[in-house]
Amino acid sequence: MNKIKKPIPQELAIQLCEQILIEHKKSRLWPFGIGKLQCWGCQRFGKKNDNIENICALNHDDNRGCGQVNKRFDQ
Repeated sequence: MNKIKKPIPQELAIQLCEQILIEHKKSRLWPFGIGKLQCWGCQRFGKKNDNIENICALNHDDNRGCGQVNKRFDQ
């Protein structure tokens, strides 16, 4: 049974996204790996013209679009 997850405040979603990206970039295997590849694609294609509004973490009204951000927030 799926329980309803609470929304992530936009500023917090952006902070969590940046933390995860930094952790991935510290890995010597960047951008390989499912999570790392997802971050790379999101940053590459989601930040067009430096507009952060299109990143995966902000895809939905409740900012629950990126699995990595959602997981970190739920912990």
